[in-house]
Amino acid sequence: MGRAWLGLALLVCTICSTVYAQEPLPQPPEELPVPQPPITNEQPQPGPREPQPLVTPASPQAAPIGAEPERPKSQKPIDQLLLQRGAILLPPGWLQVEPSFDYLKFSTDRLNINGLSLFEAIVIGEIRADKVTREVATAAINLRYGLMNRLQIEARIPYVYRHDRELLAVGTQNEAERNVDNQALGDVEGSLVWQAYLGSDSSPAVLLRLRGRSRTGKDPFTIPVEQIPVQGAQGQVRSQLTDVPTGNGYWSVAPGFTMVWRTDPVVLFAGANYSINLERTIGGLGRLEPGDNWDIFLGLNFAVSEKLGINMTAVDSNFATTRVNGVKQPNTAFNSGVLSIGTSIVLSSTRTLLISVGKGLTEESPDFQFSISLPLTFHVF
Repeated sequence: MGRAWLGLALLVCTICSTVYAQEPLPQPPEELPVPQPPITNEQPQPGPREPQPLVTPASPQAAPIGAEPERPKSQKPIDQLLLQRGAILLPPGWLQVEPSFDYLKFSTDRLNINGLSLFEAIVIGEIRADKVTREVATAAINLRYGLMNRLQIEARIPYVYRHDRELLAVGTQNEAERNVDNQALGDVEGSLVWQAYLGSDSSPAVLLRLRGRSRTGKDPFTIPVEQIPVQGAQGQVRSQLTDVPTGNGYWSVAPGFTMVWRTDPVVLFAGANYSINLERTIGGLGRLEPGDNWDIFLGLNFAVSEKLGINMTAVDSNFATTRVNGVKQPNTAFNSGVLSIGTSIVLSSTRTLLISVGKGLTEESPDFQFSISLPLTFHVF
């Protein structure tokens, strides 16, 4: 009988040990998986936080494009390039101070033939080629402030250095060189930007812009003119300014618009501006009517990583003929096209480095242009 009870006890212990061996051991509470929110098509609204490097706002009404939710991180590096080009806005109460440096280089060859040309191959007389090089370096402070939701004000204060170099009668015994440079305040600009339409999955966001430009730069119409003899041409003289200007010399108003499409990680933008150049009466010259100019542009921004974005932009500008006392002035209408490539590098939560290089596509456009800037963003109110 004792052996029977002992066998039964051993059987019960064996069954219990087998059952417990098949059950998983309980995990500590801290190792349990964290519950995840359900996946939806909408992004969560961001709560209050520190300013982001690409001006993604801290509240729903302060999104870079109107009141849209916070975008994925893969889109953030390209926002500074869009902000610089007026394709997105700062949130209300945010200020951006952007020191910048731009360099432009122009060059042209002027060919003059004093004599007779036969069959475009035989020339009787003297050939004179002039080469003109112009370099313009501009240090500027660009200011942007989110005045209210979907409304932004901007200002630009440039300081311009310009150097002109002329090689006259190249390749002849009368070859000469002339250098002239100047530096002074340029034309100050102010802008008002309003987002008229927020956009959707099937339609672009639309921003409207109104820019005004003063004539605070050194006026080309107030610089004295001198008459100098033409190299290699006896008895001929030409007029030229004794100094180089740093401004255009007239006021202008420029309305424009920009359309923006977002398809992560790419943003496409396109738009146009029309500059109305106001006429001016100048003593000794008469009524000057600067030709209006308009430009169209399109670009593509691509987020390479969370801290790096690249940009390509093409701009085509057209300038109408200038009139003096109602008479059209020759060689004052021209077209300028530029293709530029830029990059955005996030340095910190409030600093981004922007660099771009460009190449002219037409004869009147700059041969080369370079730009670098460092936007600094602050939450003022």
